[in-house]
Parts: sequence; structure tokens; C-alpha cells
Amino acid sequence: MIYEEESGEKMFDIDYKAFQQGLELMGYGMLGIFIVLGILFLACTGLVKWFSEKN
Repeated sequence: MIYEEESGEKMFDIDYKAFQQGLELMGYGMLGIFIVLGILFLACTGLVKWFSEKN
């Protein structure tokens, strides 16, 4: 029983580390998505202004 509890705690530590890494990756992914969306938004507004000035 004691061995099972210890192995369970070890597994929990490993899972917790993986969970933490997953959260970090998710955070970086969301940051990257927001940066890409911001660049696309600026590019679209810039093109709209450029075309409206051209015509």
C-alpha cells in the first residue's frame, strides 16, 4: 500500500509538471494568436485607408 501511494505521488508530480508546461505553451500560443490577429487587423485597416485614399 505504501509503495502504491508513493508511486501515485510521483505520478502526480510528473503530471503536474506536464500540466504546468501545457499551461505555459497555451499561454505562449494565445499570445502568438493575439499578436498575429493584431498584425492582420493593422494590415487590413491600413489597406482600407490606402484604397480609400487612392480612389
